[in-house]
Amino acid sequence: AYGPAIITGKMVDNEDGTYRAIFYPTDPGRYTVEVVLEFSEKPELTMFPVGANDTELAYEGWLLPGFPMQITFEDAEDSDDDNSKALVKSGAGADGRTWCSFDQLLETDTDSGRTRGRWKVVDNVRTKYHRQITPDGNGVSYLGYQHGLNSIGVKLKYDNNDCKVLTYARANRDADSVHLVDRCLSSLGIANSPKPEDQVHVVFVGCSVMRLMHSSFNFLLRKANVTNVKTSLVDIRRGLFRTLPHMKTQLRNFTKTNPDEKRYVVFNTGLHDIDRLCSGRMWAARLRDQDLMNKTIPEGQPCVETYRQQFEKMVRFIGEYPAELKIFRSTTPGWMKYGNFGFSWPTEFVQPFQRSHHMVTHINDIAFDVLANSDNANDIHIMDGFWTSLARPDNTEMGP
Repeated sequence: AYGPAIITGKMVDNEDGTYRAIFYPTDPGRYTVEVVLEFSEKPELTMFPVGANDTELAYEGWLLPGFPMQITFEDAEDSDDDNSKALVKSGAGADGRTWCSFDQLLETDTDSGRTRGRWKVVDNVRTKYHRQITPDGNGVSYLGYQHGLNSIGVKLKYDNNDCKVLTYARANRDADSVHLVDRCLSSLGIANSPKPEDQVHVVFVGCSVMRLMHSSFNFLLRKANVTNVKTSLVDIRRGLFRTLPHMKTQLRNFTKTNPDEKRYVVFNTGLHDIDRLCSGRMWAARLRDQDLMNKTIPEGQPCVETYRQQFEKMVRFIGEYPAELKIFRSTTPGWMKYGNFGFSWPTEFVQPFQRSHHMVTHINDIAFDVLANSDNANDIHIMDGFWTSLARPDNTEMGP
């Protein structure tokens, strides 16, 4: 639904030939609701991977009869819907919300992030603020993209329903002009300490999304005064089947080089694994990876099972890895067919099922299941990357 905010809905099969569309707006106003049939055939996951010459199941994108539909959402306090009232009572959109705590930014299951927040419309393009970032009001820039000013014509802000997300501006300089990182390390008594045990090392493990998080975190650190914080990126963009040994080697090297440092690990693997293991266009790459690693994927084994096996090995290693904090970021909904800055989909290309959010949903289900049932994953927390970006197919970053 599109209106004062972009609301991601959920379809429920009533198992009688009908479906129910559910979404919970928190901002009163007029919304345009779309229900789209993306794939008319529901594939069995056992059909993937597909071969080089197989026809891939392609995105269709049919609007169902009666849609788009216009609806007006009134203030939730005047609503009879208990779920909407609960969102308001928890502080949704209200003044006086506190800053988000650590626990409020974590997830317990694959659906818990769905009603946690929304992308709220706060400005439109070609305004004074837009021109300050991108001088040409019609132009597209990387900085403008990061600030949410390009691609869809409005500026959006991700707003949690029950707390406030800390902004770059607030982190860089609080009311007393102290950077958040400086304040944190000073409160621990280790700011600028030269002692080996006081060195802080934040490690990002993953592919494109982790590269963005690594870059954003370094941007945050630029105005901090502390000298004992460093970051590293362990790139596994070719998927775990090929890069898991490389990942283990790099992480072990960190412990050998600085055994006493305080390490914090944020990791994800998903999109590149799906593409590498499941798609027809990566058929040749799968063969090369098996030759390179001197390992064979059993013939007929579903790619989701291969992903599960590789992710279990990753979780087993990170679960035993010495770190102060370990966080898994759930996988972004997918390479969307439109709106991404820096590249586009030619009109003759189709979006296969494996590159859609439907496949990512299955991958996240597997990841959550592995984390819940692994003996040594009790100290691995989960941060949502799916629901925060599903409503924003042009932008997977929560801008400053």
